Amino acid sequence: MAYFLYFTAKFLSFLTFTFIFPTRVRGKENVPEKGPCIIVANHVSFLDAIVLGHTLPMRVNYFAKDNLLDIFLFSRILDYLGAIPLERDEPSSMSLRAGLKALRKKKALVVFPEGTRSRTGKRLPPKPGIGFLHAKSGAPLIPVLIDGTQRAMPVGAHYIRPGARITITYGVVLKTEKKDYLQISEMAMDEIEKLESI
Repeated sequence: MAYFLYFTAKFLSFLTFTFIFPTRVRGKENVPEKGPCIIVANHVSFLDAIVLGHTLPMRVNYFAKDNLLDIFLFSRILDYLGAIPLERDEPSSMSLRAGLKALRKKKALVVFPEGTRSRTGKRLPPKPGIGFLHAKSGAPLIPVLIDGTQRAMPVGAHYIRPGARITITYGVVLKTEKKDYLQISEMAMDEIEKLESI
């Protein structure tokens, strides 16, 4: 069942990001073919996690707000697709340790350092969770800039806007010896911002 749902999701995302939202990918050579790695991206739309799953070469785990998992059928689908429950306000140690467990199993993990979607497109202050995951696992960070999903489906929108063009830019792999979790998260956000000039 898990494989069926995964490949069904990949097929649907292929159709979506080929015909409905034409998507360009830059810097894909910076992405390893398998984990462990932490995919670090800005967050401007509900579509962000979906388009990353479409463009990445490997299966990924990602954090999903726990209110999305309240619906039984939907929660089962997200579980099969690698979702890790995340509290609405702040990630608990249980959520972070579940992400750490995935990395130690050599899986890829998608993380949005801002913790929530930006309504203006401007960067929000990062949370320290990504720093914890990097420091404890040693998994490399891969910064990603997502542009266009905020036009395809803005925060608060109930409908998609076909035709919006999306660009995904993957930066070079990052590793640091820093131990301060928030400093690591801020470093990752700085690298995402640098991708805007590419």
